[in-house]
Amino acid sequence: MRKRNGVIFLLLLVCFLCLTGCGATSAEELYSLPKARAADNNLQTVLSGILDEGYNYLAPVSGSNQEPVQRADLDGDGTDEILVFLQNSGAGALQVDILEADADVFSLSAVVECSGNAFGSVEYCDMSGDGGMEVLVTCQVSDAVTQAFTAFSFEEGSIRTLLSQACSRYALLDLNGDKLQDICLLTDHGDAGADITCCCVRGGIVWQSSSTLGCACGAVTEIRNGTLVDGTQVILFEENTDTGSAYEFFTLQGELLTSITPEKEIASDAPGGPRDVDGDGDLEFPIEVTAFDGAVLETKWCAMNDRGKLTDRARTLGAADESWYFILPDAWGTDTKVELSDAEEGMREIRFLDNEKNLLMELYLLEGSDRRSDAESGGYMILYSDSEKIVAMDADSESEGISLTEISEYFHTGSAPEE
Repeated sequence: MRKRNGVIFLLLLVCFLCLTGCGATSAEELYSLPKARAADNNLQTVLSGILDEGYNYLAPVSGSNQEPVQRADLDGDGTDEILVFLQNSGAGALQVDILEADADVFSLSAVVECSGNAFGSVEYCDMSGDGGMEVLVTCQVSDAVTQAFTAFSFEEGSIRTLLSQACSRYALLDLNGDKLQDICLLTDHGDAGADITCCCVRGGIVWQSSSTLGCACGAVTEIRNGTLVDGTQVILFEENTDTGSAYEFFTLQGELLTSITPEKEIASDAPGGPRDVDGDGDLEFPIEVTAFDGAVLETKWCAMNDRGKLTDRARTLGAADESWYFILPDAWGTDTKVELSDAEEGMREIRFLDNEKNLLMELYLLEGSDRRSDAESGGYMILYSDSEKIVAMDADSESEGISLTEISEYFHTGSAPEE
């Protein structure tokens, strides 16, 4: 009987520990819970007081931060400030209240007044490298001027407005290669194009420069930056046209935003557009694209400097869906030919030939429900596999001028989901 009572006691003790969370909660955490609850209760009281003064919560409608009450360490002191996004219930004016806590008691430290009738988005970014967060807020103004953009910082209890300007969209980019984000604003003028304004913010505006984009903002599908072969940072605007993608390029010449015109037209039908295909950290630019059957493309890539001069960099053979590509080795020379043919049902053969039609290497593209078993039974080495296809080669075959290890280095996979 005593033994049975002991077992029951142990079971009750285990249940108690599980219910109370003692197995995962430290003593420090337990002692901090009442303190955390006190701070939260005080915050709720302060928020209720703000609403009682005639304000309503108005959450941002886009982006990743869509809560009406948000936390962020704005001044880099290790403690979060509270940001409250509000609209005056009478006048309809927008504002952001910033609350700070002192010994678990929250109080209003600053108010940022915003133009517009709705918050679009809010983003936090350490643009100065000091550990604090600058705040970037957009507000909807009208259909014609879709956003009022405001960037501000919060230091020692006060607001510093860094930039306030109407715009149609913006992007954060590293414009000068210092590993910190800068602001790129676009202001639409319809068929007349768009204004570009780029700003470097390091606790204040270090420089600001403007230029003009040749298309309307609505045609811009992507804004990104990269590095040219001479180390210059380039801003790339990808635009949707009737024939595919078109591109406009800008660099900073000193602190002057300058347009670059490549000496050859960038191919409009290259999936993914300019990118770093060989892993050297610089952008390569597609100049010529040859489509074999719509699914496999051969692309010639060039490097570019800040004057638009192009130099040959690489040739690739790859999938039109960007799932894989193979860089043709320099050892094969510039006259390498590529042929595709049906080897058997569900398998295509990709043959690389020199200018005398001698075989340099073969790859196999396997499709269909039996592709994996076909690859395994055929003794192929799988280079790439996803839910629709396998790219493989004969593990026993020899490739002219390159080893199997080098083939793996020349073979790259893209963004398609693997099995």
